[in-house]
Amino acid sequence: MGSRPTVVVSSPEHAKECFTEHDVALANRPRFPSQQLVSFDGAALSTSSYGPYWRNLRRVAAVHLLSAHRVGCMAATTIAAEVRAMVRRMSRAAQASHGGAARIELKRRLFDLSLSVLMETIAQTKTSRAEADISLEAKEFKGIVDKVVPYLGTANLWDDVHSSLAH
Repeated sequence: MGSRPTVVVSSPEHAKECFTEHDVALANRPRFPSQQLVSFDGAALSTSSYGPYWRNLRRVAAVHLLSAHRVGCMAATTIAAEVRAMVRRMSRAAQASHGGAARIELKRRLFDLSLSVLMETIAQTKTSRAEADISLEAKEFKGIVDKVVPYLGTANLWDDVHSSLAH
């Protein structure tokens, strides 16, 4: 497809073979130069190549971030505090509008809620809910995500030029 070598698997038998017997050979995604720049040369779990490093990252994520203990640390009080902060933000948006109602992008609000809960749990960022609805760390991370995500997974000429020069 374009300048990328592509294999089309057209039968269920071959698809099963790809995802069982040869799954390691097909486990990696393409390594686009632009993604390498924003992911510290593929250092993140979602961008690293399958192998010992990726397996170690996965183990750390499973044991330290997603373990029953860590998930249990996401106490109901933490989640409740984040939900209250989200409701306050929506209430302020409604009050700021002249009719007492405001159009709210729920997808964005739920992303903010998830991010706040994760930052509170993983990074143990504590904020005074009276002063701020979201920690400085979460705001910084959110800003990075907002800038980077629209470009990930999109085709761009820079990736094609650098990939063709490498081959």
